[in-house]
Amino acid sequence: MQVKCENETIELEEGATGRTLAEKLNKRGPDQSLGVDINGIARDLDTPFQEGDEVKLIDFNTAEGKELFWHTSAHVLAQAILRLWPNAKPTIGPPIESGFYYDFADLHISDEDFPKIEKEIVAVIKENYKPKRLEFKNKEEALKRFENNPYKTELINEFDGLISAYEQGEFFDLCRGPHLPALGKIKAFKVTKTSGAYWRADREREMLTRVYGISFPDKKMLKEHLFMLEEAKKRDHKVVGPKLDLFSLKEEAPGIPFIHHKGNIIWNQLLVLLRELLNEADYIEIKTPQLMSQNLWETSGH
Repeated sequence: MQVKCENETIELEEGATGRTLAEKLNKRGPDQSLGVDINGIARDLDTPFQEGDEVKLIDFNTAEGKELFWHTSAHVLAQAILRLWPNAKPTIGPPIESGFYYDFADLHISDEDFPKIEKEIVAVIKENYKPKRLEFKNKEEALKRFENNPYKTELINEFDGLISAYEQGEFFDLCRGPHLPALGKIKAFKVTKTSGAYWRADREREMLTRVYGISFPDKKMLKEHLFMLEEAKKRDHKVVGPKLDLFSLKEEAPGIPFIHHKGNIIWNQLLVLLRELLNEADYIEIKTPQLMSQNLWETSGH
């Protein structure tokens, strides 16, 4: 069987998978061969190839690789939390731009719980489960499997087409995948923060507990990431502005700065620059009311 990989034709045995290709190309590192792209679709590493497929191994240094890595890490986070708080109900846990989160109902934790969670995460990763994909025969089978979780059943009832889930040890979650071939790829993990979040971002629905995390295939990457976050805090405008006597923040106006004399000088200079640029581009300037009817915002959807 022949497949195309990065503009090269590669000969493989029948039934070969992404894992076969990774072995052949000697791409076995923790940051390598997290999954495989087959004809433009991200798949699990053990997905069989077909004759003539265009394939590409997915590494951590790509956006696709980070998404896959952090998606599996969200499952690891949920698995650890459910071991510690078995009555919590998992809802959704997606990868985000920098890491991932998982939302839980019936869970109340604080920063003081993070070390305990991270210790359990280390235990889960050490067990090195290999996430296994399961595809339900129909919606009824999926609903039966998650009948004790109203959040999952709500999602299932809205799905069309194939419904899948993934299993790693005792943890079983509704998920489209793909996932890491083994949890041992995760070499560094940090629980970063927790917050409240409405179910499906609807303030009329239940308030859930959202737990954020970050993970990497190398401990050095985590160390560099945490250093970058600390440096970013030092440059946070909420810190720099008051320190330079540009503005202050008061409880009387949450989120709206009181601009000081020095800050106003910068503000006015920016307005001069802005007006010059707008004039060059033949824009005209108008003023609208600062306060308007609530109906306007309801109509616009803001």
